[in-house]
Amino acid sequence: VVCNRTRDALTEGCLLNIGFGGAMVGLDVEIPIGTPIRLLLDPTTGTPTLDAQGRVRSVVRDVKKKAYFTGIEFESKGESQVKSYLRAVKKTLANT
Repeated sequence: VVCNRTRDALTEGCLLNIGFGGAMVGLDVEIPIGTPIRLLLDPTTGTPTLDAQGRVRSVVRDVKKKAYFTGIEFESKGESQVKSYLRAVKKTLANT
């Protein structure tokens, strides 16, 4: 879920890529570049909840898929919550 800073949901989407510095998500609405957001990821099997603050840095519209590929830059690079999430994903993938 992509939210504003007060955790009001703006839209749901699909996590495409995540790293220490940010994430790429597929959304069904366009969020303007520069918008401060929070990326909230619910826990899944083996991964913790993630609540990371950042800003929209890029938006590419895909007409065929009716999606907006949105690049998010995290405010705190390598923040402990992001590190914990990535470690859990890596561990889950190693066990598959």
